[in-house]
Amino acid sequence: MLMISLLRVGALLDKELTDYLSHHAPVGKPTGPQIGILRVLHYYREQGQDGVALSEIGEHLAVSKANMTGMVDRLERDGLVVREMDAKDRRIKRVRLTPKALEMHKRIKPAIIAHIGGLMNTLTQAEQDALLVSLGKLRQALGDMRLM
Repeated sequence: MLMISLLRVGALLDKELTDYLSHHAPVGKPTGPQIGILRVLHYYREQGQDGVALSEIGEHLAVSKANMTGMVDRLERDGLVVREMDAKDRRIKRVRLTPKALEMHKRIKPAIIAHIGGLMNTLTQAEQDALLVSLGKLRQALGDMRLM
């Protein structure tokens, strides 16, 4: 029962974020996986890395390279990302955010934080802290050592 509940809450949160962004994003109607790609790219950028290998993004999102290609195609068409050859290994394609994506993120991030924060506030701070610890343990057991 717990596993089903975890999967259901994850799917509902993903849908909520996707629906919210599809109404507030100034470009297109991003899908959940496309939002995931943008989130990963923003995370790496905040860590000082501008441009991430397609395969690395796929690992974060548990998505195959073939599926990643189609999702990045649409983001590129919308002017939100660009693909570039890796300077050291030309076999590797790196994806980075465009100024358009950075501006969009800057404009909508406060609203997203407020919206998701409102949902999270249905839990007390102690419940949120306990949930974060519990989810961290599950991720560690599954071998997911990434920070995000």
